[in-house]
Amino acid sequence: MSTALNKKESHAPHKSLIVEMAAKYHVAPEKFLATLKATAFQQKPGQEITDEQMIMLLTTANEYNLNPFLKQIYAFPDKHKGIVPIVGVDGYIRIVNEHPQADGWSFNVSESLIDLDDIVTGVPEWIECVMYRKDRSHAVVARVYASESYRAPFKTNSGHLIKGPWQQYTRLMLENRAFIRAARFAFGFTGIYSEDDAERMQQNEYIEAEVVELAPQSAPEATESDEAGIDPFLAEYDKESALDKPAAPPLVQAHADTNGVPPKS
Repeated sequence: MSTALNKKESHAPHKSLIVEMAAKYHVAPEKFLATLKATAFQQKPGQEITDEQMIMLLTTANEYNLNPFLKQIYAFPDKHKGIVPIVGVDGYIRIVNEHPQADGWSFNVSESLIDLDDIVTGVPEWIECVMYRKDRSHAVVARVYASESYRAPFKTNSGHLIKGPWQQYTRLMLENRAFIRAARFAFGFTGIYSEDDAERMQQNEYIEAEVVELAPQSAPEATESDEAGIDPFLAEYDKESALDKPAAPPLVQAHADTNGVPPKS
């Protein structure tokens, strides 16, 4: 009797959250849960999403007031049967704008131009985002460097290059990365990751808070069929997430500098 009661009580908050969020979007709870399991996760074929993982996602979405149906937040399962919540730049813009102390932002762009490879040339060496808060006398500045942030295009076995967002929208990707870094520094957003960070984590099977030494390995060669019908944005994940345990790449450095930046007038 007591065991059944405890089990029922332990699931009550879960059901309450699902019912509450389903009502918010005017969807039946069962349909709400099934739809999100099918659309709000990036998982490998045959990988089952548990109710507990859905609760983790919904808790984060509720905390930051993000709409999972609009892809403002989604997730992929981690190795510990948890999730890695992913928030796109539009989601970050929303939670920054909704913060009561937010007071705008601006970008500074390096006048020095560099070539990253044969495809991407003449891009700013760095871009920084200046984030203002109403309750602080100094702005927060986050700078990201193109050479550290850039992701090379995926190359198939036939030598065909699949261009991704870093080739097509290099400057925009740098701006997005700088904005998200500045938002984290200025407002302390935790427990959520950017899309770019998530792809790097998936590619390298990154495990948070665990430090291990890994021997580098070569990625498996892609087949000719990979050239057709592939999503460039997910190409690297689809092909390189099969690595057993590749070495982690160098960390992208971003600098939080509150000195020498005049307060916003």
